[in-house]
Amino acid sequence: MEGASVDNLESFFSLGIPHGTNRGLLEGLLPDKPFCPLPPKDEIASLVDDYLQQFNSMCPIFRPSALLSLCDDDNLQSIFNFPGRWASLNVVLAIGYMLRIENSSLVQIYHQKSWLFMKNALGVLNELCFGLPDLWTVQALLGMIVFLLGTVSSQPCGYLISSVMQICHQIRLERSENGSGLCPEELEQRRRIFWIAYCFDKEISLRAGIPLAQHDDDMDVLLPMEVPLDNIGIMSTTDQQGTFNAFRSTCELALIKSQVHKHLYSVAAADRPLVEVAATVAMLNEKLQQWKDSVPTEFRPAAFPQSPIATVLLFMHLSYFNCLIAIHRVTAARGSRLGMDLVERNSVYTLPSPVVFTSESLCTKAATASINLTKYIPKSNIIVIGIMIYYPILASKTLSSTIVRNPWDTSRTYHIRLIMQVEAFVSSLVLGTPNEGIEGLLKDCAEYRSLAEAAVREATQICR
Repeated sequence: MEGASVDNLESFFSLGIPHGTNRGLLEGLLPDKPFCPLPPKDEIASLVDDYLQQFNSMCPIFRPSALLSLCDDDNLQSIFNFPGRWASLNVVLAIGYMLRIENSSLVQIYHQKSWLFMKNALGVLNELCFGLPDLWTVQALLGMIVFLLGTVSSQPCGYLISSVMQICHQIRLERSENGSGLCPEELEQRRRIFWIAYCFDKEISLRAGIPLAQHDDDMDVLLPMEVPLDNIGIMSTTDQQGTFNAFRSTCELALIKSQVHKHLYSVAAADRPLVEVAATVAMLNEKLQQWKDSVPTEFRPAAFPQSPIATVLLFMHLSYFNCLIAIHRVTAARGSRLGMDLVERNSVYTLPSPVVFTSESLCTKAATASINLTKYIPKSNIIVIGIMIYYPILASKTLSSTIVRNPWDTSRTYHIRLIMQVEAFVSSLVLGTPNEGIEGLLKDCAEYRSLAEAAVREATQICR
């Protein structure tokens, strides 16, 4: 279907200027009808159920009861007049169809339907961003981010997450709820929505190299509950004597990512003396290891059962290894010269933490671990693939850079095989799923492999 997919949001900012609408401050600037009609009620209910079972348990953007209420006859009749609810339902339908892309005979049909309902949601994007804010608006925008990340269309996500955090501030989701009068379930959902937005903000910032939209000094909201009433995110220990909240732990990891950006990648962190950078790397490494130690042993990297909650655990581990690489690559890039550089550039010699001298090794191990986890990415879930494929791609880039810096390393052949393993995985996705960004990622994989192989060939010729 021509025009069913998009690379960015610019084309949706000028979707026509219909007249005669009656929708508040932005009257006349929004479409007065959807791009396509909603499916029959039974199909809506089925897609919403698929979304709740296969995705919401992993990323709880919506309260199931609230989302199901949108499917009531009365709500469906008037839902187009409420942009936040309209966009939320269409985002869920779009993701629901994406989750069904596992039957090869219906891949193109589901893919086209998915983009049509996403266009329904994007059709009210202006009103979501500039209209009256509410929780439905935040949830709809978060769903759009999930969809775009899932289709490897991350370019517009920086704009969307900035809008999300602005709306969170307008409805004060970043503040504690003391004296709010809300019931525990409502309080927990508000916290969840904020923390999902917070996690996406840190993820997108580190991926795209853009400034954070939410700074830690401007918030005092509590973390999600250790044991929520609905048990979302909860995993029981093997002996059934304890539990682990994977969602809360992911939020705690996002707090560390925020510090990584602030101290290593922000404008304020630029042009600092190398000795300060090394001290910062050591400090952040310690924080990350403390977080890892807080995870029960049985939930650290291991085999993953096939279930939505296990996917949360997989994402958490991939995110951990990515964070470890982000911390250490600033010192790993100096390779064997790091010690000499530290001595030469520090007028008052201070012995740095020994961990900074293992930065290159830690990056390599983290990249290797990320690639080894690739086999657990559920290949039938195109949304999860799109969100997680970033990690093995970055791991390939990390290994390629290591080989280019030291093509004589004894592990170079093994690392090239790992890069080829990622390339093969991405190549299989090109054949099996209609994902707009996958072919570009395949080119990246080929480039990383080519650079590594060229460095090894050149080093071999020099030795001869």
